[in-house]
Amino acid sequence: MRGRPAPIAVLPAPRRQQALPLSHAQERQWFLWQLDPKSAAYHMSGALRLAGSLNADALRAALDDLVVRHESLRTVFRAGPDGVGMQWIKPAGALPLETIDLRHMPADTQDAEVAKEARRLKAEPFDLTQGGLLRVARIRTAEDAQVLVVAMHHIVSDGASMQLLIDELAAGYAARLRGQAAQLPPVPVQYADYAVWQREWLAAGEGERQLAWWRAQLGNDHPVLELRTDRPRQPQAGYRAARHGFQLPSALLGALRGLAQTEAPPCAWCCWRACRPCCTATRARKRSASALRSRTATAWNSSVSSGCSSTPWC
Repeated sequence: MRGRPAPIAVLPAPRRQQALPLSHAQERQWFLWQLDPKSAAYHMSGALRLAGSLNADALRAALDDLVVRHESLRTVFRAGPDGVGMQWIKPAGALPLETIDLRHMPADTQDAEVAKEARRLKAEPFDLTQGGLLRVARIRTAEDAQVLVVAMHHIVSDGASMQLLIDELAAGYAARLRGQAAQLPPVPVQYADYAVWQREWLAAGEGERQLAWWRAQLGNDHPVLELRTDRPRQPQAGYRAARHGFQLPSALLGALRGLAQTEAPPCAWCCWRACRPCCTATRARKRSASALRSRTATAWNSSVSSGCSSTPWC
């Protein structure tokens, strides 16, 4: 049986001041950003409607606390002497908080303008080489109402990161209102620690083990996939997608999380495995319907997509 990997070691302070390797996920993001630095396809964003008076100084202090607490929010990415992407952790600094005042606008046009500004904040390119990969803006809609828009680049965040950031921002803001810093548990490891650990873990033999497993699974015969689509491919990607949400029973969700903690795969992967039979059945029904239409139609010029739903794990 394969043993569990060694725990993630915390890098010493002198090492953290030097160039550090990227994780493989970050390496993919670095490559994609270099292909199209203006693209917003990998920008993550969210917005919160806030009711009641807001202390802007306390909010700024809470945001600065986040930047101090999480090194990834003050990390820059540049190519090293050999052209390989590396990351540098910068000293903590003040995070800019843009304020957009829409209080003068009529109520019937205000929501549209808020949405427009939120889209602009998300679409504005990030420069990975200069940092500032967390962007926050306050859109004022009334004396006691505003929308807080948060945008981050995917190289330093994911869906779980966004929720964690919002939770810690709320705790930090409440503490700063009292003139204190938030009493949050210390961060045991930073993402840079994980990136170095992952590289060393794979280099120590795990990478070869996984590569051998995939080679055995995939074999030597790799025919070209002839994927059918129901629409012609556009010359330029639009990156428009949909989101479908559903709730799992609490008992099932707890079991999946337990499996992820025991076996070490991501929880999303476990969910994908749980959903796979449903996805397979859906694809089979679509293929059967497509075959039936092909037999009965007099002219069949379009093909039916047999992909599964757009949930992340299907």
